[in-house]
Amino acid sequence: MESDVRSFLAAFEPVDEYDAPWGAGTLRIAWYLHDGPLPPAVLSRVTSIRCIVLRLDPQYPERPEVLVIRTRDGHTHVWPGGRREPGESPRETATREVWEEAGCRVRGLRPIGFTHLYRTEPPPPGHPYPTEFFYALYAAELLTQDETARGLDKDEEDLGFVPIADLSSVELESAARPIVEAALRAVRPAAGGGSYTAGVAQISEQGVAPALIFGRDQKILFIGDSITDCGRRGGADSTGPHVPYGNGYVHLARAFLLARHGEQGLEIVNRGISGNTVRDLDRRWEQDVIAEQPDWLSVKIGINDVWRLIANRRADHVPLDEYEATLRKLLD
Repeated sequence: MESDVRSFLAAFEPVDEYDAPWGAGTLRIAWYLHDGPLPPAVLSRVTSIRCIVLRLDPQYPERPEVLVIRTRDGHTHVWPGGRREPGESPRETATREVWEEAGCRVRGLRPIGFTHLYRTEPPPPGHPYPTEFFYALYAAELLTQDETARGLDKDEEDLGFVPIADLSSVELESAARPIVEAALRAVRPAAGGGSYTAGVAQISEQGVAPALIFGRDQKILFIGDSITDCGRRGGADSTGPHVPYGNGYVHLARAFLLARHGEQGLEIVNRGISGNTVRDLDRRWEQDVIAEQPDWLSVKIGINDVWRLIANRRADHVPLDEYEATLRKLLD
């Protein structure tokens, strides 16, 4: 495991690195940019998840903002987060922490980097804490904010959104700027293209089509029930005229994108399965969504959850509260 960690780190250069006092010793802290998954040897040592929260206002797409937090001891930072609870995925931790710490509901969580922390000298006898550990860094877009929902035990004195263009006026660690810029690249659909909501506003207000929201070589994954499946799995031998995209809306979306934007090299993946409910999506989410690492995700699910009640198949019916809770868990 140790060699796996060293091999992984050797592939990167930190955007910032410094020493900080830690108890009776010194902690070396290095910040890295990385938009891919962390290997198991590193993930097993991730003790904390941090998340850069961006606000993209469709009325002012050229003025993206980032959440800035000032703690009671005077420290200012842009990465709310905290320790992983047992059984939590990194995305679940990030979602929970930004809600508890800042009252923010977010979407579009994407990995953007990691922090490597380790003691520069041997620990004292009986030292109870690990001498080397990691933070995982994510970026997300703000959906809503309710500061009254913040936990009462938090150390934050003040928080607010600051235009990224004005960050030079805020006293932050030197790693903050490149990490915020990486977060903006990850959350925005395409470099310089603004947000999806900004594109929609452009259509309604100016009567013109927005720039393509998908970036070059990105993967778009569709998941759902028969409406998405539409024969994409073929017959018993997994062959057929509509494998692997089906003959429904996924096929039409792919045909349009290839015809109009073939140079983008977009990859379309269909993971619809006829008869599925949100429970089925929950069972196969890790394999069919997380493992695929899509850049964009479309979920169309719900008709089977409902009609089985109408058909008096109550055992297969998914109640509304379960449907909502499960879908929120998957999308968070």
